[in-house]
Amino acid sequence: MQGTQIRDLENETGVVPGLTPLLPAPVPHWPPAVSRTPRFAGLFAAISSAIATRRIFVLLPFAMILGMMIYAQLPFEPEPLALAGVAAGLAVLAPVLWHSPMLRTLGLAMALWGGLCLLPLHGATFGTAMLERPAYGMFEARVDEIISVTADGQRVVLSSLVPTMGDRPVDIRKARIVAPAQPLLAPGDTVAGMMRLVPVPGPILPGAYDGQFHSYFSGIGAYGTITSDFSLVTPGQGFDLNRLIERARAGIGQRIDAVLDGSSAAIGRAMVMGDQSAITDETRDLMAASGLAHIYSISGLHLSIVAGGVFWLVRLALAAIPGAATRMPVKKIGASCGLVA
Repeated sequence: MQGTQIRDLENETGVVPGLTPLLPAPVPHWPPAVSRTPRFAGLFAAISSAIATRRIFVLLPFAMILGMMIYAQLPFEPEPLALAGVAAGLAVLAPVLWHSPMLRTLGLAMALWGGLCLLPLHGATFGTAMLERPAYGMFEARVDEIISVTADGQRVVLSSLVPTMGDRPVDIRKARIVAPAQPLLAPGDTVAGMMRLVPVPGPILPGAYDGQFHSYFSGIGAYGTITSDFSLVTPGQGFDLNRLIERARAGIGQRIDAVLDGSSAAIGRAMVMGDQSAITDETRDLMAASGLAHIYSISGLHLSIVAGGVFWLVRLALAAIPGAATRMPVKKIGASCGLVA
C-alpha cells in the first residue's frame, strides 16, 4: 500500500519522497554586452552548455587552434621567458581552482596558451641555423637523403659539412645539394667536392610556397650545387635503415620505368615514390589545367578519403551483425582499420 502511494505521488509531482532531487548544473551566463549580439548568441550558448555539462574536452582542440592563429598574427616573436612565465602561472592556478567551477575555464585558457606556444616550441626543437650569405669551397659531407635522381643529376641532402682546404666553415646542419649523376649515391655515403652554397630563397609571391619556412623546420640551412671535383670518399658502412629504404625506393622506381614510358612513368614515380623530378613543365600545366595536380603532389586528400571510407564500411559491417554493436567497440575497430588502410 505504501509503495502504491509513493508511486502515485511521484507521478503527480515528479519527486520521490525521502530523496533529495538532483538540481541541474548551473549554466554560466555571458556578459550582457555579449549576449545582446544575436550573431554570436548561438555560439556562446553552445560553449556555455559544453562547459556546464563538462564536455570541455571537445573544446580543447579549438582553443589550441585559436592560440596558433593568435601566434600567426603577432607582429613580433614572443619572448621565451614570457611564454614560460604565463604557462607556469596557469599551472599554479590549477590546484588552487581544483574544486572550483572556474577550473574548466582554466583548462580552456591552458589549451589556448599551449597552442600559442606550440610553434615556438617546435622551432626551438627542430629549427636550424640558416645560411646568411653565399659560401664557396671544398667540403666533405655525409649523404642523409636522396631526394631525386635523373639523368642530369642528383638532388641530395648533406650533413656534417667540413671544409677540407682551409675554406670558411659554414654554421649549418644540412644543405640541399644538386650533385652530378655519377657516382650514384646512397644514404650514409661520404662525398667531397667544390660546393657553392647559397641562402634558401623565400616565397616568390606573397602567400606562395615558402621554402625558408619548410627548410627551417627540416633542418636544411642552405641550397647549393657541386661545381667540380665531385667524388665518393667512402661508401656507407654497417646497418643503415635509411639506406635500405632508399634501395627499396630505387628498385620500385626501376620497375616503374621498365613498364611505363614518358609522362606516365614520371607520374607513376611521383604517386608511388614522391619523386616529381621527372615530370615535365608541359605535364604539370596539363595536370593543373585539368584539376588533377593534387594526385601527383601526394596532398593526402585521397588517403584521407580511403581511410574514412574504410572506417565507415567496417563500422557499418560490424553494426549490421546482431549483438556485435553492443558487445564490441565497433567505432574503435573501424578507426583502427582506417588507420591501417
